[in-house]
Amino acid sequence: MPTQTDTARSLPRAADSERHVWLRARLCSSRQRIQVIAACAISMAMGHSVLAGPVPRGLDDFTVTTWNESDGLSASRLTAIEQDQDGYLWIGTDVGVLRFDGVRFQPFNRLGETRLPDSPVTTLLSASDRSLWVGIGPGVSRIHGGTITSYGERDGFDSYATSLLEDRTGTIWAGTGRGLLRFDGRRWQHADIESPFAGRAVLAMHVDRAGRFWVATRDAVFRRGAAGGRFEQVEVIGLSSNIWQAFSEDDEGGVWISDFREGFRRVADQRAARQQRGWGVQLIHDRRRNLWVATRGQGLWRVHGAGGRTRTHQVDVITAKDGLANDAIQCVYEDREGNIWVGTHAGLQRLTPHKVTPVTDLPIARGTSATPDGSVWVGTTAGLTRISAAGRRHYQEQQGLPGIVVLALYADPQGTLWVATEGGLARFADERFTLIRKLSGEQRVFSIATSDGSVWVRDVSSRLRRLADSGEELPIDEIPGVFQTTAMTLSADRAGRLWIGARGGRLGVRDPGGAFRSFDPGIGSITAIFEDSIGTMWFGGEAGLSRLANGEFLSLTRKNGLPSSVNSIVDDDKGDLWLGLRTGIARLEKEEIARAAGTSDYRLHYRLFNSADGAAGVPVTEGSRTAARGRDGRLWFATSGGVTVVDPENIGASRPPVPVQIEAVLADAKRFDPVTNLRLPARTSHVQFAFTALTLTDSAQVQFQYRLDGVDDDWVDAGTTRQTSYTNLSPGPYRFQLRGGIGDGVWSAQAAALDFSIPPMFYQTGWFYALCFVVAFSAVYGSWRLHARHVRRQFALVLAERIRMSRAIHDTLLQGLAGLALQLDDLSHGLVSAPPTLRERVLHMRRRVEDAIRDARQSIWDLRSPESRPLPEALRDVGQRVIDGRPIALDMLVTGTPQRCSSRAQEQLLLICQEALTNAVQHGQPTHVGVDLEYCGNAVRVRVRDDGCGFDPGALDAAAGHYGVISMKERAAQVRGSVTIASTPGEGTQVEAVVPSV
Repeated sequence: MPTQTDTARSLPRAADSERHVWLRARLCSSRQRIQVIAACAISMAMGHSVLAGPVPRGLDDFTVTTWNESDGLSASRLTAIEQDQDGYLWIGTDVGVLRFDGVRFQPFNRLGETRLPDSPVTTLLSASDRSLWVGIGPGVSRIHGGTITSYGERDGFDSYATSLLEDRTGTIWAGTGRGLLRFDGRRWQHADIESPFAGRAVLAMHVDRAGRFWVATRDAVFRRGAAGGRFEQVEVIGLSSNIWQAFSEDDEGGVWISDFREGFRRVADQRAARQQRGWGVQLIHDRRRNLWVATRGQGLWRVHGAGGRTRTHQVDVITAKDGLANDAIQCVYEDREGNIWVGTHAGLQRLTPHKVTPVTDLPIARGTSATPDGSVWVGTTAGLTRISAAGRRHYQEQQGLPGIVVLALYADPQGTLWVATEGGLARFADERFTLIRKLSGEQRVFSIATSDGSVWVRDVSSRLRRLADSGEELPIDEIPGVFQTTAMTLSADRAGRLWIGARGGRLGVRDPGGAFRSFDPGIGSITAIFEDSIGTMWFGGEAGLSRLANGEFLSLTRKNGLPSSVNSIVDDDKGDLWLGLRTGIARLEKEEIARAAGTSDYRLHYRLFNSADGAAGVPVTEGSRTAARGRDGRLWFATSGGVTVVDPENIGASRPPVPVQIEAVLADAKRFDPVTNLRLPARTSHVQFAFTALTLTDSAQVQFQYRLDGVDDDWVDAGTTRQTSYTNLSPGPYRFQLRGGIGDGVWSAQAAALDFSIPPMFYQTGWFYALCFVVAFSAVYGSWRLHARHVRRQFALVLAERIRMSRAIHDTLLQGLAGLALQLDDLSHGLVSAPPTLRERVLHMRRRVEDAIRDARQSIWDLRSPESRPLPEALRDVGQRVIDGRPIALDMLVTGTPQRCSSRAQEQLLLICQEALTNAVQHGQPTHVGVDLEYCGNAVRVRVRDDGCGFDPGALDAAAGHYGVISMKERAAQVRGSVTIASTPGEGTQVEAVVPSV
């Protein structure tokens, strides 16, 4: 990881004479005059306070971050720095070029099959057409989109590039060891054939705001007017600086140049005082009116007031002892976010301007407080520090402090300061300490508040105690036991009420007089309590922030975008709220709170300040108040690395939303560029996306959210991870979206999006599925047809055999029995004179033969009954055959819509009906028999009714030897049907059979 150093100084390091020179140099414009007056006023008000004086020295007002070879930066000399149009930082080295997104260094030497030359990089240029020009080796290369184009001697580029420049018309110029070249879109042409420096090495170029073209050679400076024409010599340099030269322009139009002897100077201004000696190689003017000069061995120079016609300038020489990685610097660059980048022989450094002021020359801070006299108090592990208009004063045991480690601070409305240390509790009034009570061990106090004439404290064991001014402990019976043993922080409001924040999210308030109420704001254990300037109570907890106004709580938690627990709360003069979070110091504007009050799930927008902005660590608390507002409006936070001072009126502009970019797509480990409508290979099972945030300030803290349309229902939090993957994606089109944020609730204004698709394999296409369906359907249908054919063949064989048997029985047995019956009939007629017994025996034999004939006919009918006939017709045939000429009327009634039923069900219905008709004819002696066939839904119902003598069904079931009824019920059960019999002696009988049709 890069190393980061925050530096601040409490005392000015400039001497009085230096201040005088600085003031004289700065009084050159009304804007500068206002800044100077403000600086002087602050300096007079604070005295020897945390302000670093009128002119920042060294790196006091910057956060310094360093990268070297352990962070992926090649262990080589850095030669050039440039930021492209997308926001990447490009770094030229003597072994190639690197691309940096603020977190990762990526060696860049090829695109597709085209490679960059393996040579040192001499210069870089980001052009307006989004291309990057690289002076590398004896030539130049252009990186644009997905291609690299290299130009060498055959393209007119016949030397090493010392500088590159794009003019107002978009023309690219190159300074080389053999002169000035201009690119015509295809080739490089010499543009100095008729110039006074023709054939000489061009070391630096610049186009000023007036359109004039400046050129520096080894020994002179030339200039051409905005309208073109010839170059005119402006000055003679006199002593060459080898190949390292650079121009820069101040905000008043003055052109400056690096110098081999004095480090820097204004062009054609030989009268300027020589204040410093050094080998200047590159220089830039930043947006804060500073001139930065990179030197070869004399460190980095920051020149204050390098503008206008000032003859003398205050030079702040920054070297390794001030935090610079190395005193040998090759390049310096300011990015679009205002960071200063320094390329040294020992690595790359980023100087990020402070937006808040760190105070790191104090011991570890444990609490802050402000008293009405304008003093700001900071309790530390080495005593108590008071910062006021009179300066800074430190209190220890020698000054009456009852200990060395301050554990808690509290300033009551009367201006009395209460201090708890490891040795006891004291109050500070009338410029002296008064010991209230000695405390040690488990009695050590971590939170203090005064209410109802008493001092309330919370000790290290989270026990709540009440003390009189004399130190005597008083009872607190009116406080519930849970608040007496789990208290975390205390505070008192202007009305004298005591507020107790406890573990488990419990919040209690004791009114003067003893009445007690408790609440649960829903923000977890209470860690901070604050009353703002209009009397509204605010509470910070492990799960968020809560406001009590007009008797109602408004709680803001992670669902509203708060990133972490709230450790401290304070407001500024505008009424905006400042929160000490675990991730930094956040400003929450009152308008945002109003919006959240109107929408329960509103996502808060806030501004976050962390170490990259100058904060000395993150806010901390152990129960005592750790945020205070001074009388001058500045806010003081106790943070993990010291004290952080915030001037709400001087925090600069908000950072813009973070731009994000999808860098690559990996499909089954094969890399693809994120082009529009990307088509991945078929059968892709694993898709990985690599992405980044194109911000160079605090890049490692950027958080990401992504969503794959069609897969993710909502945005997925990726944290700071810069890649994600999906597995087992189905073929089809997809859209991957990405956005980033810097932890302030504001996400990228426009999400980066990538449309891609995965084509199906032939077996994943619709026509293949259709073909499979057709094949499967054909296979099933063909199998069914074959099975049906086989069944029909078997059925036909069985039916043919049954018909053959019925025919054989008819032609043999039945005919023989019929003949025998006729013979017996003749015999009976011939035995008129025979004994009655013999005649009776013959008649009995004839009846037996007739019965046998009837049984044979029934068997023949049974064998032929499976023939396919409609059920009504088959029932009518059964009825007519059973009645067989008897004086019995037969009625047939069919109702419902006829439907087919299984052959087995039809066969059983016919047999049941035959049994019922036979019983009616043989035993009931009816004169009328009816057969009703009813089709109802999924069932078929048959009723056989007669008007015969009837019987008792109960007596019949109990009688032995009557199996007709049992047989009918068994036949119905075989086809999941039922048979019911209704009969009354003398009133006929009804037999009903119901079987399912399917």
